[in-house]
Amino acid sequence: NLILVSAGNYTRGGEAIGIPSGRGAATTLSAGDAGEIARIPGVRHLAPGVSDRAPVTAGGRRSFTVIQGTDAALPLIHGWSVGRGQFFTRDHVERAAAVAVLGPAASVKLFGDANPVGLEIQIRSRAVTVAGVAEISAGDEADAVFVPYTTLQQMRGIAHLHTITVAAELAGDSSAIAAEISARLRERHRLAADLPDDFTVKTQAGQALTQGLYTSVAAFALANLPKL
Repeated sequence: NLILVSAGNYTRGGEAIGIPSGRGAATTLSAGDAGEIARIPGVRHLAPGVSDRAPVTAGGRRSFTVIQGTDAALPLIHGWSVGRGQFFTRDHVERAAAVAVLGPAASVKLFGDANPVGLEIQIRSRAVTVAGVAEISAGDEADAVFVPYTTLQQMRGIAHLHTITVAAELAGDSSAIAAEISARLRERHRLAADLPDDFTVKTQAGQALTQGLYTSVAAFALANLPKL
């Protein structure tokens, strides 16, 4: 039931069949776009996102890892629980608070077996307090550090978003919601009919159906996804 909206147009290899390629304008997603998507019927949860790779230190330990700026809804989207402490709240996001949640692998790298809740880490020389440790079994997220997206925007000196992760109420509605997202973003970004999208919208279903396919076949499948 997940839909991922990314800044820029990342479709590759489709020039021959008229699919726009290249990264496009990768700074065009905004918090306003996220607010508009949240109003689409059938959207259950939504998390704006900003990402970075940066050194993180705690005492004498150091790890170079992914920093994910996100929203308080992210654990609801992915069904994560928090083993120690708690995930940051919507209030933390609104205040761009200096708080973080560690993936389990990141916690071990920085603190070993110790409970890191309430302790400080340094992200790009900024002190951040650990609010919790998420229970994530595998994947890059287990090694990541999560902070409010507004906090990471401040750290990086940017106002735009890199991604918006959307969870549909019903998995069967994700394709229709993705199409509505595209239509609303094109209107918000004032894109003429002959201009390509300056964003990318992908669904879990679309990624599963098109994995490993030639571009022309993948394009056909995606164009007919609601019928499929």
